[in-house]
Amino acid sequence: MEFVIGGVSALMDARFAAAAGTERVVLHPWISRPQSNRGIGFLPEAIGELEGTPEEILKQALAVWNEIKGWVSGPEIWLAAPWPYLPMALEAFETFDGCCGVMVTDAQSAAPTVLQHPPFEIPPRVPYAVNYAPWTPGIPKALGIPGPPGITNAWTAQNPPDWVVIAPDSIMTLPLNVDTLRYLRVETLDEVMALQTRQGLPRFAGIYLQANAPEEGTDYEVWQEIIDRICL
Repeated sequence: MEFVIGGVSALMDARFAAAAGTERVVLHPWISRPQSNRGIGFLPEAIGELEGTPEEILKQALAVWNEIKGWVSGPEIWLAAPWPYLPMALEAFETFDGCCGVMVTDAQSAAPTVLQHPPFEIPPRVPYAVNYAPWTPGIPKALGIPGPPGITNAWTAQNPPDWVVIAPDSIMTLPLNVDTLRYLRVETLDEVMALQTRQGLPRFAGIYLQANAPEEGTDYEVWQEIIDRICL
């Protein structure tokens, strides 16, 4: 079974990912952050609320990308593209040296109208993946955060993603294109062991491990335990 490591923005995470034999590593070179969260995810107005001009942010991201990429050898290297940065990521895709594709992150945190009519189309020349953010119980769906079955149309119609990341509880209800690889997002060894004992699960390619922010650090012992378990 395969595994993918995403959200990598620290050198140690990149080195671990390369040494562990991951199929893909998703780098997150964006240091600038949106100044507010009034869009509750990726509503279009959030795009104009970045810290710095697009030129400054892209220059910064390219420098971080090249620094981290230098520590990764072997796996495919993908670019994390949170919604506010997706236009820049698509426009400058070829300038990210060695980039195999973009991963659209937090893809479920969009209003239904945005899902049905995405303001930015991903051109066929750019391979892409989607990391579907889990729906948070207790948040009214009227705020624009739909449940798992309502997130498929925008990303699977004309130009389906190469692969997707979903929560284990969503795999039974997510009618994705059969040619799209599915990775299940896990955080603990117990989650992996529970998956291995469940019966009747649809086929999935492997698991996805999400790196912490650099200031929080990553528990490599837990990662290694999970990887050892799925590679048995």
